[in-house]
Amino acid sequence: MQSFIEQLPALLRQLAEPTTPHTTKELWCRIASEEWEQCALNLLHELRTGENDVKRLVLSIVCEQAHIVRSTPIQPFLIEIERLLTDDDRLMRMAAVGAVRDFVEHGRDNDVASPSVLASLRRIACHDELPLAREALLTLLEMDDGAVREFTSLLRDREK
Repeated sequence: MQSFIEQLPALLRQLAEPTTPHTTKELWCRIASEEWEQCALNLLHELRTGENDVKRLVLSIVCEQAHIVRSTPIQPFLIEIERLLTDDDRLMRMAAVGAVRDFVEHGRDNDVASPSVLASLRRIACHDELPLAREALLTLLEMDDGAVREFTSLLRDREK
């Protein structure tokens, strides 16, 4: 019989579409009952190579882990999240922005506030579709005081 860690990639593919509100929490509980570090390698591999549905599920599991276990190292995942912020697929960019925002809301903004993440969020806020641009702008405003000053300055200039 295969171990859970060996079954994880197939499980992610099976559960990625369609997901329910409980999919992430149920999978996270199962992963947490195993060894996070072992499962994290599979999750990272799926984030790099998996289908987009699987990548979105993996992002939600990583966010859940970082939220519940605040000491979880998220740096290996951030490299992939930075890449996903520039993905051609709008839903992948939305999932990546959501992951960054989730990290910020749970006090991990120092972890995600790299120059490349900030530049990607600015680009999305300025050039992407309105719902995605809105999320990117809100995320920027939550994590970057310079963005707040820049945004308020632009608004004040428009009022003149």
